[in-house]
Amino acid sequence: MSATTQSAMSVDDWRPGLRFGVKALNTKTVKRAAAPGDVLPVCLAHNLREGNQDHRHRGRIDPSRTKLNEVWAGPQRLDVAVALVRDTLDSLDIRPKRRDAIMGVELVFQPPYGVELSRFWSACLEWAKGRYEHIVSATVHHDQKRPHMHVLALAVSGGRLAGNEMTASPNRPKQRRADFMAYMRHALGLRPDRAVKTLGDLAASTGKGPKTRAEAERRDAAMLRKAAESSERAEVAMGVGGLRGSVAANGDPNSPQPPVIAHLSPDEKARLLWALIDDLRATPSDAAEPAQAAPLTAQGQAVGDLLRERDDDMPADWWDADQGEFRPQPPPQSAQKAAARAWVSTALQNIKRKPAGLPFDQ
Repeated sequence: MSATTQSAMSVDDWRPGLRFGVKALNTKTVKRAAAPGDVLPVCLAHNLREGNQDHRHRGRIDPSRTKLNEVWAGPQRLDVAVALVRDTLDSLDIRPKRRDAIMGVELVFQPPYGVELSRFWSACLEWAKGRYEHIVSATVHHDQKRPHMHVLALAVSGGRLAGNEMTASPNRPKQRRADFMAYMRHALGLRPDRAVKTLGDLAASTGKGPKTRAEAERRDAAMLRKAAESSERAEVAMGVGGLRGSVAANGDPNSPQPPVIAHLSPDEKARLLWALIDDLRATPSDAAEPAQAAPLTAQGQAVGDLLRERDDDMPADWWDADQGEFRPQPPPQSAQKAAARAWVSTALQNIKRKPAGLPFDQ
């Protein structure tokens, strides 16, 4: 069993609420047990509060409240409980072949606030009896930080020592915990408490983003560095007021650059659209008058070496039947400019009134 699993069994370090822990018992996880036969007696001594004055967790126990502890299953005396364990192993002729053989399983249950404790302890014991054949002891402690129940079970199944099977899939700690929580939800309607998250926790937990606070801080620092670097790069503005967009200083016109207009407020966008339409309306009237045709020489040569095109040389589609003369057609409008005009017209339809205080209202 990993160190993480062992530390999870320290009930004084648990947060409030419905909690569950499971631990395989052998000479590796029970440090004071010198041999497999000492594993369960050492655990029983701690749970029954007999002969464990030198236990490393003794400082967390309040002796004045030890008398409030309860025994829900098994003998109340340590010597009787140890004798029961040894008699059961002898009757089944079980002799561990390895020094680190798993001799038992310890379960720890912590109730949430407000629950009726007697119903909760009874439900925990019923769940344990339904999954382990030999329950040795069930003890409730009230002399530590919060009340909790310890249940010790022999790692025996089918008359043989089966510690590895009882702690492997589908009996791993995570799966046992899910089974216990489902049972409690069905039996008593209890659910594990969710940790209350602060605003900082919510900012660091985006679901698809970083899973830890440290990772979120590293990403935030990288984003700030990137933003500082991008603000120092030269940009070339285009369009009305430079709000068309920007091109990176690296000269790549295909690099993805967000248009600046996307960062404007609705009022600023409306003002920009009215500026665009005002500019489009003013373009024909403000255009310079076409220059008068230069006088021709007798041979039709224009002054300044400009040659006037004769009517019979003009294309047939230039003939204007209403005016009775040939009129040069304007060059075809580019698709990009036509699309821009259509976009501005469509956007203006959603604007109910012209914003006040525009600089071009004078």
